[in-house]
Amino acid sequence: MNDADRRRRIRQRQQTSLFWRTIHALGSLRFALVLLATIAVACAVATFAESKLNTRVAQDFIYRAPWFLLWLAVLCVNLASAALSRWPWQKKHLGFVVTHAGIITLLLGAMVGMKTGYEAHLTLAKGGPPARRLVMNQTILQVDSPRDGAIYTLPLPVETRRPTEARPRKLPLPDTGTRLIVDGYSENVLEQPVLLVSDAPDAAPGVRLEFESAMMGQAIPVPLALGDARVAVRDFFGLARIEMLATLDPTPPPVKKIGIDETLVLFANNPGQPVMHSHSGPPSQLALVLVPGSEPGKFALAHEAAAPVLLTGEAGQSFAVGDLTVRVDGFWPDFVMQNGVPASASAEMRNPAALVRVSGERSPEARPVLQIAPDPAGGVRYRLLRKGEVAGEGVAMPDEIIRTGWADWRARVVAVMPKAVLGAEIVPGPDPQGKATDESGVPGIRVRLLGKSGESGLPKWIRSGRSEELMLGPEIIPIGFGLRTQPVPFSIELLDFQVPRDEGTDSPSNFVSTLLFKDLKTGTEKQGISRMNHPASYPGGFWRVLTGVNYKFSQASWNPDNLDETTLQVLYDPGWLFKWIGSLMISAGIALLFYFKPKRPATP
Repeated sequence: MNDADRRRRIRQRQQTSLFWRTIHALGSLRFALVLLATIAVACAVATFAESKLNTRVAQDFIYRAPWFLLWLAVLCVNLASAALSRWPWQKKHLGFVVTHAGIITLLLGAMVGMKTGYEAHLTLAKGGPPARRLVMNQTILQVDSPRDGAIYTLPLPVETRRPTEARPRKLPLPDTGTRLIVDGYSENVLEQPVLLVSDAPDAAPGVRLEFESAMMGQAIPVPLALGDARVAVRDFFGLARIEMLATLDPTPPPVKKIGIDETLVLFANNPGQPVMHSHSGPPSQLALVLVPGSEPGKFALAHEAAAPVLLTGEAGQSFAVGDLTVRVDGFWPDFVMQNGVPASASAEMRNPAALVRVSGERSPEARPVLQIAPDPAGGVRYRLLRKGEVAGEGVAMPDEIIRTGWADWRARVVAVMPKAVLGAEIVPGPDPQGKATDESGVPGIRVRLLGKSGESGLPKWIRSGRSEELMLGPEIIPIGFGLRTQPVPFSIELLDFQVPRDEGTDSPSNFVSTLLFKDLKTGTEKQGISRMNHPASYPGGFWRVLTGVNYKFSQASWNPDNLDETTLQVLYDPGWLFKWIGSLMISAGIALLFYFKPKRPATP
């Protein structure tokens, strides 16, 4: 069939067939431009959202949104219709058809991966129990039905739309006429100790203080209770100490000195790095340095807080540093170990070492102390100490202020409880993206129940990975908040984790995780090794790797303080094969279009 007959046949079927008119309309270039322009704008917006907000916003609103998947499906229809509208095909259409088929295959692979594949992470500990669930980057609610005890899971993407009091999320709870109101979200929710009134016979008196600082812009609650080691003595940021006592003696006890008995081995060739053999009580905190002497067999012992050279002499001599005594029990000009005993290989000063003993008593730390005791009138008696001396004392009633003298910090007496127990209060902490803070928590949401008639329950904060019981009248509904988990048909166990270093440095050169996979049905076990840029695969095998029905475990992060722990990224993408076949078809189609054009017949 020549070109003229083919074009005439195409025009004729467009006029007589509704099917072919629809195919030509769906495959029109104008329709394709509209689809491509919309997708291009969506991708540009998604890129901006990823850079300015986060990846979850781009995924939930664009890449994984139903409208975007529908748009890709319509684009596949447009491409298929464009290729079909040229039927019957000729040799010159081969590249065009292959290219369009490749794009359709690639888009199908992308849609399959978006709907059935996922990316998750997994933290494993050496010697820990095998894991059977992966952690997804998707926040959810877990609701325990008060009717039949069934557990329901509700999606709650807080990163894409953060709930606030002005824009709360209202979610109907399954099996109830109640709605859950989510009106707060924080990335730094803390569990703080709080004192609660108690009628228990063994409950002890307690005091709730709140320390305020205008300079720091903070108000810090400090609960104190007798008989509870967790809150009877509190450290205040290393600046001071707060103590709860049963009573305050009219005269404070004399300051007791601290006994020091410390043994050190000092090396002149390695100053500032003593080897401590033993010590009873706290360290002496003396910075002693061994210096070779100017005469054979002699040495010098220097202390940075005293004279540059404290002693020049031989072993057995001693000298005083403040209230402490420093005695040199042994000295070796050329230190070696012989039969487990220190000795000197020669009389030359090649590796001088000294055995030093520090003993005596020193005054306690100079940090100020605030002592608190209940007062019979319903307030508290307080005493401020500095270096063991009374700096201030008095009585403070609830809502009154105690001026501490610690910069601009002052303590307000919130409540005095004759009987109290220590509980926990969940509150949002400082914004981690704001000013620096030592307090670090986990993400959490604030929720409450809303009844049919508009009655509202008390709000509660729920930390990620935790569950709380919400009450509305007689009804109690447990609500949990956290990340969605994905079960897998096998278990994963960490057998070993190694962090090789670059030679001569502490910089990691690789991360090597040895994993044990076990099929939950058959019990078959298989080992895998995940290295940097070389993920472990399970179940593995040629066909599973080729088709993408395979799990890839790549190194994601590690804990420098615990080398028995590793975090892996897990990728599962069943659309992988379609993407690769589509990419190869597109490449082949472009080659056919531009490099293998059929030769035109010569004109007579």
